[in-house]
Amino acid sequence: MFTNVSHALSNCLSSLAASCLPGIRADANAPSHRPRLDAERRATIALGHVEGIGTATLRTLKAAFHSLTEALAEPRQRLLPFLHTDQARDALLAVPDFDEKADAVLEQLDALHARPLFPDDEGWPLQLREVEDAPPFLCVRGHLDALQPRLAVVGARAVDDYGRAITCFWAGETARKGIAIVSGGARGVDSQAHLAALDVHGVTIAVLATGIDQVYPPQNDSLFERIVERGGALVSQFPIGMQPFKRNFILRNGLIAALSNATLVTRAAHDSGALTTAQDTRALGRSVFVLPGDLSSPLSWGVQRLVESGLATSISGLDPIGQLFGIPGPWPAFLIPSPPGRGSSHRASRPLQAESASLVMKAERRPDALREGRQDEITGLSSPLQAQSRGAARPLPPLEEKFLNVFNQLEILPRQFDELLAQSALDAAGLADALLRLEVLGLCEERPGRFFRRTTPGSGP
Repeated sequence: MFTNVSHALSNCLSSLAASCLPGIRADANAPSHRPRLDAERRATIALGHVEGIGTATLRTLKAAFHSLTEALAEPRQRLLPFLHTDQARDALLAVPDFDEKADAVLEQLDALHARPLFPDDEGWPLQLREVEDAPPFLCVRGHLDALQPRLAVVGARAVDDYGRAITCFWAGETARKGIAIVSGGARGVDSQAHLAALDVHGVTIAVLATGIDQVYPPQNDSLFERIVERGGALVSQFPIGMQPFKRNFILRNGLIAALSNATLVTRAAHDSGALTTAQDTRALGRSVFVLPGDLSSPLSWGVQRLVESGLATSISGLDPIGQLFGIPGPWPAFLIPSPPGRGSSHRASRPLQAESASLVMKAERRPDALREGRQDEITGLSSPLQAQSRGAARPLPPLEEKFLNVFNQLEILPRQFDELLAQSALDAAGLADALLRLEVLGLCEERPGRFFRRTTPGSGP
């Protein structure tokens, strides 16, 4: 049974563990503000910190045994068939006492000035209450307002000057209106969104792809501290000590979407992780907005594909965000239009009514290939758009048989890559190469989720 044990021994062991944690500094001498948890919450914390046991396994165990408390009352061997890996099974069997483990985790969280948050708590965010597969618990450092409206602002890590400028303006002015900005704490757009909110004394939330004790990327240590100090929060669905494994970022993106009323993607390439945040947002029935960009830049291709696939709405001002949140204008505008001269760089004009001169930044320079008209060096979304501009549909260009066969498999409605592969004589690499060739020729269009549809020269999407 899940019984009480000696807290003196547990406190000694857990304080020692907390003092050795990497990343965010733990204060072992800090006064305890740890809430008293019932048996089910303690069982959730203990099992959720067993290596290899994640959200899906916790749900499975709870469904099988009616509660996690009852699951831990069973012999360990009865739980093993519900675990998916040998790693998880070995880790479960290696736990000496789950009551002690819960105490150790709670002491570590307390030393980090963090706390666990559960779906039945009053502080559980309103946006998450609408999500059926929300995490069974969150680790929170800072202040997370259950009722505050929130906008996710996400995009590329390797962002350009134009991306920094538009992210800074949209995130900053939205935060100025009292809407919290949610992002992933990563380099590029994420960091810019957090900083923009802080610069206007707004609230921002960083959703981590690591444990709450880790700082990733390391250079954002001071940013994370500022977020907490200024009334925002660091949030993680992962156990203490979790490293930034690749698979965690997809789950992190889903939590960003779930915590937010809507998502804004400012800059993203065709394979950007921000697109998964957009897809998760739409799956929840919530709005996705994107900002227009220069189609000669790969950082515009991802957001353009979101628009073309019907997943997102392109906006050029803040009014649609204001309407969504029920906040009346006037909202400031970003640019005073001024056509660039031939061969010159595009520069953002001063934002109307914006208070911060730092929002005016140099925008990106067009590639030499485009300025000199070398269209053969420009690939991606420019191809179907160029085809559309030519007017009436034209005959197919000469194609090798393997490319023609792949083209004939495509339809106007998008088809998934694996479905095409199952019907193709090519292997995965050959099919990917054929689809890329067709896309360059303007005969194929890729959409989020590795879906592909047929286009023909001059027919448009």
